[in-house]
Amino acid sequence: MSTRVHVPRRRRIFLGCEGESEQAYGSLLQTFAKENGCHIHLVITNLQPAGDALKLADRAVRLAQEERKNGRLTTKVIMIDDDWPSDQVERTRQVQVLLRKNGFIIILQKPNHEGFLLRHFPRYKYKKPPSNLSERTLKRLWPEYRKGLTGNELAKQLTLEHIFRASKTQPGLKSLLNSIGLATHQA
Repeated sequence: MSTRVHVPRRRRIFLGCEGESEQAYGSLLQTFAKENGCHIHLVITNLQPAGDALKLADRAVRLAQEERKNGRLTTKVIMIDDDWPSDQVERTRQVQVLLRKNGFIIILQKPNHEGFLLRHFPRYKYKKPPSNLSERTLKRLWPEYRKGLTGNELAKQLTLEHIFRASKTQPGLKSLLNSIGLATHQA
């Protein structure tokens, strides 16, 4: 008689992404989770075409609700840029209220994805270049960088140590790493 081995279900984490670059970053996190024995599955979802931040937030809430049909979500996260126009303070507040009301962890990429990636590098952990300089500054550190890299291409440059470094200045990323179970692997 054979013995059945019980394999626990993986915890499902919804990751709403502003675009393809964030999806690739989610794929990188999934790889690190697997390599470190974290029993999770990131449901990586591109929120485009949505437009502005409030539309992205609405779409994230709706898609996460739809995704629950496929099984329980233990965590809901959204990665969005923080380069909203300064005259839209009320709209920014609406975005944050909507996401928090629906239980989302918010990873605000200041000012954009390239600025977020800069915080993964030692000398840039606390730097916040304006959005028009983020990509140029990142390319000085990482000449091969271009928009739309895959998770595998990101892995050639970013290690788990880089991710932990960025999480020290990105509370939403730190919360996501805790949910994944990677925070316990920090040196």
